[in-house]
Amino acid sequence: LSAGLAPGVSVGLCDSRGALHSEQAEVLSRLAVARLPGRTVGFAGANNLQMSFANSVAAVIEGVDLLDASVMGLGRGCGGCPVENLLCFLRNPKYKLRPALVALQDHVRPLHVADPTYFGLGPTGCPALPFLVAGTRNDDAADSVAWCNAGMRSDGARFLDFVRSKSRQCPTPRPRRREEEAPVVTNRHVV
Repeated sequence: LSAGLAPGVSVGLCDSRGALHSEQAEVLSRLAVARLPGRTVGFAGANNLQMSFANSVAAVIEGVDLLDASVMGLGRGCGGCPVENLLCFLRNPKYKLRPALVALQDHVRPLHVADPTYFGLGPTGCPALPFLVAGTRNDDAADSVAWCNAGMRSDGARFLDFVRSKSRQCPTPRPRRREEEAPVVTNRHVV
């Protein structure tokens, strides 16, 4: 894991597809921290499965130094970890919750009230369904973005049918893993 890295280089673990579960984030964080002593290790998780907060918590418990978060979890697709949730969990007096809540209340919430689809969120705070499907399947978000841009953000069933048929037509080759490599943490949830 550390081969070829210059001393002092920071390393970020990124769940860009939002497909990790907490036990996977835990193992990956533990491995990175153990194999990269003296380096800053960070974690950033997309929220396709609504797991970014839980995965960030698992990562920080395992010794990760940096976490990626934003007000209301705003970000591309279905966003990332909500900073207000992290601040409440960390309970560190040097982190201030109030400024994050003021930003959310005074600047972000009015935009969301004016147009509940503006940030890719539905009225319940759930992401557009294609991003949920993509995260569950560990697919790239490009098809989700195109599907939502075409005005079909609520049609998750048709999107699932679409990506299933696409994967049958053009299967993605999966790399083989050697037994001596780092342990593979499997996803126990199959769609």
